[in-house]
Amino acid sequence: MPLITARKEVLEIYSDAAKENWVIPCFCSENLTTTEAILAATKEYGDKIGVTDLPVTIAIINCYSRRSHTINYTHTKICEAGLRLFMEYLKVLTSPFSPNHNLKVMLHLNHIQHNDDIELLDWDMSQFSSVIYDASTLSFDENIRLTAGFVKKHGHEIVIEGACDGIIDAGSGGNELTTPENAERYIQETGCDLIVANLSTEHRANATELHYYGDLARQFKATIGDKIVLHGA
Repeated sequence: MPLITARKEVLEIYSDAAKENWVIPCFCSENLTTTEAILAATKEYGDKIGVTDLPVTIAIINCYSRRSHTINYTHTKICEAGLRLFMEYLKVLTSPFSPNHNLKVMLHLNHIQHNDDIELLDWDMSQFSSVIYDASTLSFDENIRLTAGFVKKHGHEIVIEGACDGIIDAGSGGNELTTPENAERYIQETGCDLIVANLSTEHRANATELHYYGDLARQFKATIGDKIVLHGA
């Protein structure tokens, strides 16, 4: 099926996943080979379990300091060129003549920055299935204020994920866990659909380095429902 970008349809997919106790994976890509590999693996697994329309999200990052994917998508090293090419590739790879045409593929714009992505913030956000608006480098109050403004502007057309707290790189220290109180306040005051809650989630961590706080996750769920997104591990 074509890329699923309509807010209502995306929310329905996430609602169905919650009922089935599924986690919808979101994989970042910065080249065509990786994008095709993600789709091929999803189709292969779906065929294996007899579910031909598995949901999967493919993401790309623009100006996030820890990793920019769009500059690597073309040899031009031009962010806009890379992003547009990524989007066009996905349209072709989910079209009726593609072997992936039954998959429910969603396009996620990852870690859009409140400052470095100013030009991108003026794009037509309805082209994407979801976006994470990341103002986590600011104070918690300022993060809430800017995120609430983004939700007010785009919340009617796209599923929005908010960065409640910053995500650190594994081993860098200073990894403060999100509190249930902050998670609840963030959701209520920003109006986000989903939030990145720090449950010891770290970029580039492996299983021997990471401790996942499942008890804290259950507290979040009891407070804000099925709105938690994990990053990095």
